[in-house]
Amino acid sequence: MDWRLLVLGVILVVLFYAVFVLWVAKENCDQQLAFYKNQSLLWELRYNESKAQLLEQRNRIQELASNLSQLQQQYQELSQNYSQLQLQYQELEKEYKELEGEYNASLEVSEELLMMLERVYLNLSTYMEWFKANSRVSEIPPDMRECLQGFKLNIACLNMMLNNQGIEYKDEGDADRLQSLNETLKYGGDCEDWTLLINAYIRTFNPKYISLWKNASPWDEYIVYEDDRYIWYYTEAEEVLVPYTKVYGVCYGVDEWSGHCVSLVSNQEPPYFTSGTLFEPQTGEYLGELGEALKICKEGTACDENYYIYIIFGEDNFYLFQDGKWVDYKTLQKMLEPYLN
Repeated sequence: MDWRLLVLGVILVVLFYAVFVLWVAKENCDQQLAFYKNQSLLWELRYNESKAQLLEQRNRIQELASNLSQLQQQYQELSQNYSQLQLQYQELEKEYKELEGEYNASLEVSEELLMMLERVYLNLSTYMEWFKANSRVSEIPPDMRECLQGFKLNIACLNMMLNNQGIEYKDEGDADRLQSLNETLKYGGDCEDWTLLINAYIRTFNPKYISLWKNASPWDEYIVYEDDRYIWYYTEAEEVLVPYTKVYGVCYGVDEWSGHCVSLVSNQEPPYFTSGTLFEPQTGEYLGELGEALKICKEGTACDENYYIYIIFGEDNFYLFQDGKWVDYKTLQKMLEPYLN
């Protein structure tokens, strides 16, 4: 065989083997390339997912950072508000302690005031009971019953009978006070005591009319009392009959240093009388009508003139004109009742 053909055969075999090896290598490379390509796609997918997650987390972090900033701002505002509230709380606590002290002190004052009001209330009750107890006499002596002459009660007769018993006017001086009926019947008394006493007899008799007297012509006379032997009378006087409804004691100023008390018969309620008859309880003399002989103090005025009535005492109450208005026991007591219940 020709060596050339042999060499050519060898070369062809080598070439064939080389081509086969290259083909096998190429197939391996293609397989590896496909594998790595798939791996690359897989990693790219994972990368994209991770990138998306990272972006989402970044957005979340930014959102959280924004929320944190807002919370920090709110915290600062709340911290400032807390500081202000703390200062306000301290101020309020201080005011509370001050008010608590004032309240405790006011409780002590209120208790003292309440006790004082209770004492005043009881005193007013005592005063009204006193006037009630001294509004009528407990008994009428037989000789004084003679002063009730039919349907009329003779006031001058009452005075005469009292004088016959040794009961007369007595100036009390600086120790002047309103006496009870028993004291006046025992010791005598001044104008307000005599007024209280005569008014008590009038209420006890409860006549239809009161017989008074006033000055008249020389030939007139007013009979005070008469029996089988004697007649007691006033000359130059005549009778004044007054229908009896209710009787009150009234006091007024005579001058800068002195005053006087007399009786008032009126069917109106005190202290706002507009009409009534005035008389002197020590003699039974008719003094005139209210508004003429004497006037009532009007609220809102100083009432500092003479012959204006500034005190009234009735069956169970006492009225006083003070600081431009009338005050009385019953009204004061009613004003106190809401504070004592």
